Amino acid sequence: SKAMGNMNAAVDPAQMGKVMAEFARENEKMDMKQEMMDDALDDLFDDDEVEGEADLVTQQILDEIGVDVAGQMASARPAAGGMRKQVVEEVDEVEDDLAARLAALKS
Repeated sequence: SKAMGNMNAAVDPAQMGKVMAEFARENEKMDMKQEMMDDALDDLFDDDEVEGEADLVTQQILDEIGVDVAGQMASARPAAGGMRKQVVEEVDEVEDDLAARLAALKS
């Protein structure tokens, strides 16, 4: 309680109120400036037209060097299907082996 009394005597409540009000004003200014900067950066970097142009240029470059992404993706699909067939066959073999072992144990 004595420490609180000393603190109250050392700090002027009116001046502390002024400092707090000034801090609140400056904080509001900072928030407004931050919001304006965020909006400006969003407008600058959020341009769908630029993204579309980049996709077009990328496709042109791939066409020039002879890369057919769609064709490569289509040719990759059958290979994946063949791989799946191989995995299914291996699983069937393991199941058959387990069934034979179980039958041997039962007899």
